[in-house]
Amino acid sequence: MRWFFTERAKRAFLALWCVGWLVVAVKSLEPNVELPLGLSDKTVHFSVYAVMAAAVASFCHLPARILGWVGLTVALSALLEIGQHFVPSRTMDS
Repeated sequence: MRWFFTERAKRAFLALWCVGWLVVAVKSLEPNVELPLGLSDKTVHFSVYAVMAAAVASFCHLPARILGWVGLTVALSALLEIGQHFVPSRTMDS
């Protein structure tokens, strides 16, 4: 478990987090999305954004900074919701 706290591991987790956001952005701004298993849009959004916020703990271990990263996660999720307004067949709420 000690490797989890190395600078190299933190940089790797940060890179994975950024790639995760890239995937989330692409999927969020994709037109005509069908959700698996009949899940609701709100359930998927809440779950994905919660996972992205929690993933911050993999590369940031200071409580005060974690709050800042979680705030960034909330801001990014809000921007993606606004971005959906400009995608054909999508709206900000779905």
